[in-house]
Amino acid sequence: MYAADLQGVVHALNLADGKKEWTLDLGANPATKTKGMVYGSPVVHAGRLYLATCNLGDTREKAPNLIVCIGDKGRRQIPLDLQPHANQKLKDDFNRPGNNLAGLATGDQTLAGVKWKIGEGLIALSGQATKGKPARVNGIRVGMKLSKLHFLQVTLGQAPEGTNVGYYLVHYEYVPPHPTHQGIPLIYGKNISDWWHRDNSAAPSGAKLAWQGENDATRKTGGSKIGLYMSTWNNPDPSRKVINIEFVSTVSEAAPFCVAITAEE
Repeated sequence: MYAADLQGVVHALNLADGKKEWTLDLGANPATKTKGMVYGSPVVHAGRLYLATCNLGDTREKAPNLIVCIGDKGRRQIPLDLQPHANQKLKDDFNRPGNNLAGLATGDQTLAGVKWKIGEGLIALSGQATKGKPARVNGIRVGMKLSKLHFLQVTLGQAPEGTNVGYYLVHYEYVPPHPTHQGIPLIYGKNISDWWHRDNSAAPSGAKLAWQGENDATRKTGGSKIGLYMSTWNNPDPSRKVINIEFVSTVSEAAPFCVAITAEE
């Protein structure tokens, strides 16, 4: 919860225990440098906090008023470790010779403004194009409170627009009476799509093309590329710790796979 007072100080409180998370003094902060009286409640929208000052009837009456946006710049991004669950090496071929992610550099990377840890392997789930892969992977460890999850993901194979090809299940610590989990559906054409595309192909409407490359298989097609899409989930309950994540396929025409996940505080 967020509140501001007549001294121009913004307070962030944890509703779970009532403790103060942080404060921001508009007069002392170098980005604002102007004290201001805040009469209304701050407004939260799209992960940012908005408020305005209104100086009335005291020594600050002639001071400039401010409209302040407190964004999520500077929040820590913490890559999760997927390697205990990885079941496909980046360098290993998918369903045809040379069709792999060997060109994707491993290690710590920043793609689409997000920090990732790219491991030697990825998590591939079952679908009509990936026989022999599991339909579900449980227990991807998180163990922290977070405001967002970023996913680096694609499908192997195509499906009709709007097809639910899978989902993530985010498990929280149990705090009655809140639900213990939240689902994140993977909708083809919205937040996930096939990893093969052409330069003029549209990205999924709710995702960004975070990485693009080629492999031996795409080079033989004269214009095709491979890519990875980033989608972001805003946590509706950031006050509770997330314990772990499940990754589940609906076993459709398009098999989902996940290369990396990053949590943002």
